[in-house]
Amino acid sequence: MGDGVSPEKILSDLMYCLGGLYQGIIEVILENKHSDGTCYISQTEIANRLGTSQINVSKRLKKLEKADRCVVKVAPGQYKVNHCDLREHGPIARSLRYMEAVIREPDLMQLPQNVQAELLGLQSVDVQRALAYFKYGVNM
Repeated sequence: MGDGVSPEKILSDLMYCLGGLYQGIIEVILENKHSDGTCYISQTEIANRLGTSQINVSKRLKKLEKADRCVVKVAPGQYKVNHCDLREHGPIARSLRYMEAVIREPDLMQLPQNVQAELLGLQSVDVQRALAYFKYGVNM
């Protein structure tokens, strides 16, 4: 792995982050949804409830929508949750799958990134993101 933190520590930190901002956003939406499943709430209100900035919420919502459509923006200030288990779906799940594979089989990292991705059923960007987590930690 080089200089840095062990993969086990990073995996542990990443799993801890699952309970963080991404999960918090999903929970706020679920707690405030109406009978039709839609939550009518502004990003600013979500941010206030989670003690973070609207910009952080906006970035994470975009990632939640893009990755497996965990959250869908119906209209401005209107959201629906499709997936709430971020270990299986969402922006962190594929990185987590890669990290678990590397921890089990460290020699995997010796292969080209595109081969690693293909062997694990991932996209190259998923491998790149996971490697960035290894290098820089989970505060991305």
